[in-house]
Formats: sequence, C-alpha cells, structure tokens
Amino acid sequence: MRKKIIEKFRDLKIGTKIIVCYIIISVISLFFSTFIYQKVNGKIMTQKVSEMALQTLQTIDSNINLLVYTVNNESKMLIANQNLQLTLRKR
Repeated sequence: MRKKIIEKFRDLKIGTKIIVCYIIISVISLFFSTFIYQKVNGKIMTQKVSEMALQTLQTIDSNINLLVYTVNNESKMLIANQNLQLTLRKR
C-alpha cells in the first residue's frame, strides 16, 4: 500500500506535489500547535483553579475567625450585662 502511494505521488506533476507537501506540512503543524496549546492551556487552568481554591480557603478561614471573634465578644458582653446577671441570680 505504501509503495502504491509513493508511486502515485511520483506520477504527480510538480505543482501538485508542492501543494500536497504544503497541505501535509500544514496539517502536521496544526496538529502540533493544537497539542501544545492544549497542554499549555491545561497547565494554566490547573494553576488558576489552584489559586482560586486557595483564595476561597483563605476567605473561609478569615470568615470563621471573624465569626469566632464576634461570638467571643458577644459572650463577654452578655456575661458583663448587669441585667442578665440579676435575672440569672433570681432564678
């Protein structure tokens, strides 16, 4: 089969051979460009997703710390409230 293709290629006119070679080189170039683009794009997307996940975790950590701080302060305010202390002593 390979020999038949080579023989048919040899029988073509020079202009047709140039066009066929140009098309083959273009297809191979396009294939490699697409392959490289997908690899680079995949790495960039993985990096961006990792960065976003880290930022999300840092935001959640900050929110939890703020919530704990707020609850701690509110608890201290309740404990220090004289009206609440009097009410608790009466019961």
